[in-house]
Amino acid sequence: MAGASGQGGPQEGNVVNIDAFIERWQHNEGGAERANFPLFLTELAQVLDLPQPDPADATHDHNDYVFERAVTFRDEKGKTGHGRIDLYKRGCFVLEAKQSRERGGAKEVTMAAQIIAPLPNMAKDMPLVLAGEMNARPDSEAYATFSDALTDAREAAEVSEGPDNSFHDFTGTADRRINYIFVRGFDVLIDTTDTFHQGKVYPSDHLPVVAKQRFNAWDGAGM
Repeated sequence: MAGASGQGGPQEGNVVNIDAFIERWQHNEGGAERANFPLFLTELAQVLDLPQPDPADATHDHNDYVFERAVTFRDEKGKTGHGRIDLYKRGCFVLEAKQSRERGGAKEVTMAAQIIAPLPNMAKDMPLVLAGEMNARPDSEAYATFSDALTDAREAAEVSEGPDNSFHDFTGTADRRINYIFVRGFDVLIDTTDTFHQGKVYPSDHLPVVAKQRFNAWDGAGM
C-alpha cells in the first residue's frame, strides 16, 4: 500500500512490518484528521491481522463494518440530528477518531459532551463499553463528563495490574493517565495497563489498557 507521503505502508507482500508501521505514524502529530484516520486504521488492521473495513453500501442497514457509517440520533433536548461514525462494526464498537496537539483543554470537554450526549438514545440502557484515548487526566472536566455517565473500569476493577499512567512518549515510563475504559452493565474483574515491549521498541507511545469483564444479564428493556 502506498501512503499519502508516497512511502510504502507497513505491509510488504504478505509480511506485516510492525516496526515500519510504528516509524510511519509515531511522529505524525497534528495533520488532517479526516485524511489520516482511514489510512491509519486500515494499516492497523493489517498489523493486527484483522479484517479490513468493507466498502459502504447505499443502504445504511447493510453497512456492518464500514468507515463513515451514517446515523440518526436525538440529543438531550430531543432534537433529531444526523451524523457519521468514523468506523463502525455492528455489535462490536463505534470508533471516533481524534487527532490533536492539545491535551486536556476545552476541546476535550466539548468532545466528551458530544460523545456522551447521544448515548441515552443510541444505546438506551444497554450494557456499554466506551474506550479510547480521551486526552484528559482524571482531575479534568472532560474526565468528569465521562465518569458522571459511565464507570471508570480501573476504579471499579476488583484487581488492577500495571501502572495507573498510560502515556509514555516511547520512553517506557508513563507520566500521565489519558487512556480509559468506561463501562455500564459489566462487573470489571481485572484492569491491566500492559507494558509489553521488545527491547526499546514499544507498539505505541501509549500503554494499552485492557479490562476483563463479566457480563450482567440484560433483559432488553428499553430497546
